[in-house]
Amino acid sequence: MQFFHIAKTVEDVHNEMPAFHSHPYYELDFLVKGSRSLFVNSKLFAMKECCVAVTAPYELHKFENHSYSRYLLCVSEEYVSDGIKDFLKMLSESSMLSYQEENWKTILKVLKRLLAIYESADDEKQIKISLHLGYLFYLMSFDYLSAVPIVNTVKNTNPLTLRIAAYLKEHVAEQVTLDELCTKFHISKSWLNKTFNKDMNCSVIDYHIKLKISQAKYYVRESSIPFNKIAASLGFSSANYFSIIFKKMVGVSPQSYRKNWLVNR
Repeated sequence: MQFFHIAKTVEDVHNEMPAFHSHPYYELDFLVKGSRSLFVNSKLFAMKECCVAVTAPYELHKFENHSYSRYLLCVSEEYVSDGIKDFLKMLSESSMLSYQEENWKTILKVLKRLLAIYESADDEKQIKISLHLGYLFYLMSFDYLSAVPIVNTVKNTNPLTLRIAAYLKEHVAEQVTLDELCTKFHISKSWLNKTFNKDMNCSVIDYHIKLKISQAKYYVRESSIPFNKIAASLGFSSANYFSIIFKKMVGVSPQSYRKNWLVNR
């Protein structure tokens, strides 16, 4: 399904990280002012001005907001050419990039113009959006080699929490228990529960299930794999239990999620 959206938002207060979530499209977050924290790909990033965060479709992530202003650009793979699709995939593998100030100013000007076109009633709106979007990605690719991936984690986050999160992602298809994690990382259950909840704002089990459902959303939409096989491949005890958890977290059943995608693609 072709999808494009752009908006500019400003926040003047600190917000704790909301619930983990994922989308069936690329999400690009261009930070104009302020600072944010981003958890994605089992890593926690400190986001500053002149940075863009790129999150791939179905990638579980969440932000912690301080005072900031940003441009949010969302675009589906079906909306762009194969070349841009490959470029977005490459960017998302780094998760976050910083740009030189001069090029960043030009990027922001294009975003401002793109937003004005998006909100207009221009008869040639779609054509102009496509042209400006192509120019935006050209600017980003031109500076890509000099862009610096940010790898420093946010302070006060226990490094072991990130290792556990990475382990859970690597074993998304399995049923990982707390006992297994405690043995693997040589920690107690009480330490695991307390520290993981503090750093991630959710329990270990909840986080692992969110990873499974995020992967399930991809399988449901992008394939014709039967739901019972999807459930089995992600370590759910039954197709019925999988459907219950999917509906609870996504808001609709796997059947409706796939049907809506097929109708609107």
